[in-house]
Amino acid sequence: RIFQVYNVPISGVVLNKVQADKVSQTSRYLGRAFSQWWSVPLLGCIPNDRELLQPTLHDLESLFETSLVSGSKSRFRRYDVKRNMAVVTTSLTWFLDDICCNREEDENQQQKDVAKRKLYVCHGSRDDIVLGFLAEYQRRKNIAREKGFPSDFESALVICGRGDDNEDGEADEPAVNGNQWGKGIVSDEVRDLIRAMDGTQDDDGDGGVPILLTKHSTHVTSELIRAFKPRLSANNTDEESCDRVDRVIDHCERFLDIDELLKRNLLVEEYAGTEDDLEEVAR
Repeated sequence: RIFQVYNVPISGVVLNKVQADKVSQTSRYLGRAFSQWWSVPLLGCIPNDRELLQPTLHDLESLFETSLVSGSKSRFRRYDVKRNMAVVTTSLTWFLDDICCNREEDENQQQKDVAKRKLYVCHGSRDDIVLGFLAEYQRRKNIAREKGFPSDFESALVICGRGDDNEDGEADEPAVNGNQWGKGIVSDEVRDLIRAMDGTQDDDGDGGVPILLTKHSTHVTSELIRAFKPRLSANNTDEESCDRVDRVIDHCERFLDIDELLKRNLLVEEYAGTEDDLEEVAR
């Protein structure tokens, strides 16, 4: 109605983030309402795609201003942190049961209904959890190598520090910073073991076990991850941003009436000053 008051021409309406199972119903009822009330068409009814809102490890690198210490080839892997992120504060037994739960396979190779790709968050003092994570990664890798298949290990681990300040009031060392790599977050022995299992130079191209270090506490880390929302930016030209843009375009094209949109945009001809303006609209 504001557009009508100021005589602003409306080419049409596009509804975004529609509940997936309500697209047909929403398109039918609201399309009829827009046409009857305002004489404008519904040009698209785009369902919400949860995967586009899932952060990648590269997003987490930017969020925590750090870099993966291992598993660089998994940098653009997405994680459903709303459903499949676990802050490990319990025993090693529970953790191993959770991460190894797909060991139990029936004769038809049907696995339990569990998340194959999970993001775990633990404190740097939990050497048992870190070692258990590394052991399961290596176990899966060995099995895959014996069978001649790529490893199916897709989980990642975020290892946290003591918070922004330690007990002495001094700032923690950076998570990744030359010789200070992981200092104050994990023990020297665990740090050396992670380095040894990097796998970047492996012949199988595995890329190593995905591990990220952050100086924040487990609580702050998990809250930051849950609150994080990936954004598209014209200024970002890295591989992940380009991939995300392509995925958004592919997703929207399937639910937009592009021909009708371009046709409706030609109605602004009477408001455009030059032919160049019309060409820009069509483009």
